[in-house]
Amino acid sequence: MPFKDLIWRKRVNNYFQIVDKLLKNIDDITITEDLRQAFIERTKNHIRLVNDFARKIGKEYPNHDASKLNDLLEPYSLFLKKNKTQAEEELLDLATIIHIKNSPHHPEYWTDTNIEGFTRKNPNPHGIIDATDMPDEALEEMAADWCATGVMKNNSGMEWFNKVNGVRWLFTTEQQAYLRKLLNIMEK
Repeated sequence: MPFKDLIWRKRVNNYFQIVDKLLKNIDDITITEDLRQAFIERTKNHIRLVNDFARKIGKEYPNHDASKLNDLLEPYSLFLKKNKTQAEEELLDLATIIHIKNSPHHPEYWTDTNIEGFTRKNPNPHGIIDATDMPDEALEEMAADWCATGVMKNNSGMEWFNKVNGVRWLFTTEQQAYLRKLLNIMEK
């Protein structure tokens, strides 16, 4: 059995453990149709922006963040909710774990580092994530993702890179140079 298949199987097993935990607090979770629709529109806009930036390097990612509009739509709909309950915060954190461990444009996908205890407020409970195994294709989509997120947060992909490089994620010297090059091209 190929190594990636073993990794996927491990991730699926973790998924069922996560769902079991969430079901215990289901009564404390409220997802309205308005929240769901607002999140869908926000995410479609994000995907459009990702692809606008990706086209600057001749790429396109039509399936970027697809899980957020499919399997993970319900928990991710809480993203825009103000005053989340503790159960809703935990559900969104766990949906984020599922997304980043199963999406190649996230460094966490490429590592076996334990992210148990991950929360959106504390994404590195066990220290820096080794992203040195990320291939160029994943770095390219990640850079486009950072640029798109930067537009939505009124900053830039380069600002995010400067904030997280060597703090949240560890990149090789070559990866750092490539990411800077990509971000400069995309954000021109």
